[in-house]
Amino acid sequence: IIAQMTVPLVQNLFHYSEEKNEKFLELYALALLPQISACSPTDFDWFLEELVMKDLNQQVFPDVVSRLQGLYPCLGITCQDVGSYKNGVIPQCSDSSADLPDIAGYKAERDVSETLKLDRDILRVRILTEWEAYDAAMDIYENGRNSIKDGSLVSLQSLATTDDRSDVPEFDWFKSYYNNDANYADTIILGALNPGDSTLQGASAVQRKEVVARALQTLVMPMYALQEMHTAVNLCSTDSKAAEDAWDRGAAAYVGSAEGSSPGGTDSGLSLYALGNELCSMFGTCGDASGSNVNAQMIDFFQRGKESLSDGSCAALPNPTLPASLVGDMKTIMVQGALHFAAVNDKLGSGSGQ
Repeated sequence: IIAQMTVPLVQNLFHYSEEKNEKFLELYALALLPQISACSPTDFDWFLEELVMKDLNQQVFPDVVSRLQGLYPCLGITCQDVGSYKNGVIPQCSDSSADLPDIAGYKAERDVSETLKLDRDILRVRILTEWEAYDAAMDIYENGRNSIKDGSLVSLQSLATTDDRSDVPEFDWFKSYYNNDANYADTIILGALNPGDSTLQGASAVQRKEVVARALQTLVMPMYALQEMHTAVNLCSTDSKAAEDAWDRGAAAYVGSAEGSSPGGTDSGLSLYALGNELCSMFGTCGDASGSNVNAQMIDFFQRGKESLSDGSCAALPNPTLPASLVGDMKTIMVQGALHFAAVNDKLGSGSGQ
């Protein structure tokens, strides 16, 4: 219902952009911005700046169309829903493609769009937590919203608590560190989403948002990515198709939908891949494509692993552990994050809400 209510908002935005009616263009932009913010922070900033904060600039109209059409899947609408404006003045876009989109340069063999959408749940939880809508954030965390598997919604909480994490050798490290709490990430997140919990007593909404988003980014999604990759390794010699499916899901979980298809990704992600790109400029570890060197190595590893699975070269993916470089690259990003945020917090005074 909400998605279909969005269609006339998009149609009117296109109409008034062509009519060059600045006030109505701003009105419909403001009507769409809350939904855009839950899809792409980068696009939200762009639409806010170009259609609300600045005076009307006709040169951005083609970008208005292309950016908004690129958001249709996240908004839950299709090119057919919106149609063609005035018999082709703004042509109807295409809903389907014969080729699967790349994942920040990684070429998946399967449709893993549902796994990619998990980062949209992270973004919604992050936004709702910052606005102190804790019950709504908890609902999305516990029940899911954007990703479906086998006909049911996939929740972030299910990934944070699944017994399948035991397939990952590193899982025991985390469990041991967190006082033998197998659901360590879930405990942290639930504590942050419950203002009455003593864990973060006195914490501001901004601090709770960061705890939740960073826990999902560094504890939940990387473990899920490793879980899927270990599943792929374990299935390599017995069910190559299922192994390839799991491998692609692992890559999708590591990167997320917000990074787009181009190598280097975007500035909108909320995955460990995004954290690597966020930190590389601070540590001098960015590559030529503006993304993190670690991420480039990860994408290369994903690609080589997929090729090994495809031709049955299971020995290239030793069981029961993945190559140490894979986990090492993930740990590099986490070490950089620990150093960066320690330095940031060292400059904050006692009792700061930042």
